Amino acid sequence: MNQPEPRNQGTNSYLPAQVEGAQLYAEQPYYGAEVWTVADVLSVLRRYALLIGVVFAACLGAAYIYNARQTPIYSASADILVDVGGTTQGSSGSDVDPVAEMLNAGRARSIQTQVEVLQRRPIVEAALKSMKPPLSRKRKPDLKVENIKDTDIIRVTVEDPSPKVAAGFANAVANAYIAKSQASNRRSATVTRVFLEQQLADKKRELDEATNRLKSYKETSGIASLDAETTGRMQRLAATEDQLASAQTQVRSIEAQLRAVRAQLSTAEQTYLASTSSTVDPVVTSMEGTIATLEVQRAGLLREFQPTAPEVQALDDQIAEARKTLQARVRQRMTTSGQTVAANPMRMALMQQVADLEAQADAQQARIRALEPMVRAERRAVSELPERERRLAALTRDVANLEQAYTTLQAKHQEVSVMEQAKLASASLLEPAEVPGAPIKPRKGLNLAVGALMGLMLGTMLAFFLDMLEKADDSVKSPDEAERALGLPVLGVIPGLPRSPQRLLIGSNDNSIIAESFRLLRSNVRFSNPDQPLRSIMVTSPASGEGKTTVAANLAIALAANGLRVILVDCDLRRASLAKLFGVENSRGLTSVVVGEMPIEEALQQVQRENLRLLATGPTPPNPVEFLDSQRCHEVLKELSGMADFVILDTPPASFLTDATVLCPQVDGVLIVARTRQTKQAAIRRVMNQLLMTKGNLVGMCLNRMPMSGHGYYYNYYMYGDYRAYCDQPRSRKGRRREALRATRAPELGPEGQDSKDGRGHAGL
Repeated sequence: MNQPEPRNQGTNSYLPAQVEGAQLYAEQPYYGAEVWTVADVLSVLRRYALLIGVVFAACLGAAYIYNARQTPIYSASADILVDVGGTTQGSSGSDVDPVAEMLNAGRARSIQTQVEVLQRRPIVEAALKSMKPPLSRKRKPDLKVENIKDTDIIRVTVEDPSPKVAAGFANAVANAYIAKSQASNRRSATVTRVFLEQQLADKKRELDEATNRLKSYKETSGIASLDAETTGRMQRLAATEDQLASAQTQVRSIEAQLRAVRAQLSTAEQTYLASTSSTVDPVVTSMEGTIATLEVQRAGLLREFQPTAPEVQALDDQIAEARKTLQARVRQRMTTSGQTVAANPMRMALMQQVADLEAQADAQQARIRALEPMVRAERRAVSELPERERRLAALTRDVANLEQAYTTLQAKHQEVSVMEQAKLASASLLEPAEVPGAPIKPRKGLNLAVGALMGLMLGTMLAFFLDMLEKADDSVKSPDEAERALGLPVLGVIPGLPRSPQRLLIGSNDNSIIAESFRLLRSNVRFSNPDQPLRSIMVTSPASGEGKTTVAANLAIALAANGLRVILVDCDLRRASLAKLFGVENSRGLTSVVVGEMPIEEALQQVQRENLRLLATGPTPPNPVEFLDSQRCHEVLKELSGMADFVILDTPPASFLTDATVLCPQVDGVLIVARTRQTKQAAIRRVMNQLLMTKGNLVGMCLNRMPMSGHGYYYNYYMYGDYRAYCDQPRSRKGRRREALRATRAPELGPEGQDSKDGRGHAGL
């Protein structure tokens, strides 16, 4: 028997590519991921349109019921303007501190504190009591307090089923907060006034005591006043000490600001490459020395001139100019000393602020270094004065300091007294709440839209979920699915009909759908390879009970009915059934010929079908696989192909037995039989791989027991066959239809080798 070459792997081939008998799995279309098309999606939506509609209606109805059962909620808002205090002064005392202006950290914390105060129990209870009529705590409306971003405005929002209660309670909360702010400010002013009065009494007593000590010392020492030289020394010492103290205070203030700005800079986004070097800038060092020299000169001038003198003012201008130059140099050093600064305004502002503060700190340090020796010199000069004059100077200075402190306390006492009487609040009602005209909840339109959308989504998801569950069944369900998933053409589809013990289904004048199905299978098998017509074919299946024996027998009958000489060979040496199926003896057959007991012509048996002979299995050998793979068996099969137009081999299932694998190279083609909705695609793939590894020519598949229903695969063809066979009978339409169904009810048998009714051993259709 000649072995044909594998099918041409062109564009029309269904099979995977093969190289030297091995499959190229990467080329197999049925191993790729499933690709959804618009047609697939529309198909699922059409199949489950009723389900989607039911879910959509249910969700829309649920949204409507939800709207109907919800209580309308109204919302009203009142805005409060809060005074959180003035801005922080800079080191110069005249400009706004740029760090506080940039960060607004203290203001934000104060605003948030007031937001929390507004929601506390005292404010809420005061607002509830102020309502007309008063509200109980159980009837308290929903209260929400928030700060409007980047402002000093606090918004009080109230939600309640009553629009009047919502607006009234919002205004009541705002008014209660303002009243509490007024009372708190008044109490604070009262406490401060009492404290200042006590301090004024203490300072008055200290001032009187200091004045009495000065008077007594003057009377005792006989010195009425200090001379001009002593007064000048004392004034210069006081002025120098004041300048030193002021410089030290400014240094501490600048260092505190530097720490705050550097903390913010460390948390800012890293927008530069930190590759700075720590070398000393000689220009900066020189400028610091210049400022120190000018400060020394200024201190020297103050010994002879007042601070408002033109000479001192000119020197002050030089010092200010030198400080500006120093600050510019420091900023330039930070931006050019190996750092690549990105255009981040926040970070650039922080870096510039650091540079300015460092320059100010350097200038003040230089001033301190210049003032410290001057203070020591003035103190030595004062210490050289006579004891009586020094004592008089000290007493005079104490009286002056106490008088200044007393005057300051008096001014502060007057200011606090005015504040106490004014009853000023730190908050005001910017915009009162108005009675709302429409509720904010429920949003009926939005709820209906969400319900509709959820209905469509849930219905669609459920449809695709059910479709996924259906596809999770790996069995073969339709010819199109089989061809798409497995890559093999479906050459025949045998419909599933009611069970019957009869298994030879094709008669000479049989026009039933079963007979036509096998005739169509016969035509497809014969013309499956027009370039090299098939002379022999092997029929197998992945597992038992799938109808391969019945398909092989009826295919042989169909070929013989077409005028071809056909030999049907039973190669299932484990469970022979063809002899019983055709009603012949199984005592002689393939094994008898292979072992040499009789010639082929004597072993072949003529059955009750024209042009069809059967070669049964004969006695069962102990080792079927080795027997079928023997050289003598191959010669017998090759000899059979020369004795007929078509040879059909019925083999055992190929999924777990190797009988079909060893016979595959001896035939021109292989037909795989699969049972619809039972045979798994994975099992068919395993059989295909086994047969392709032996260079088998897989011509296609035959789907057995395809369901027949009103929407089935063969419904239209069945109706046509019914009409063609029985339309000429003189019966009523209903009678003809009933008779057609009865006539076309061909057998549908049980599992392989076991008939469902009479227990005879044969394969199921």
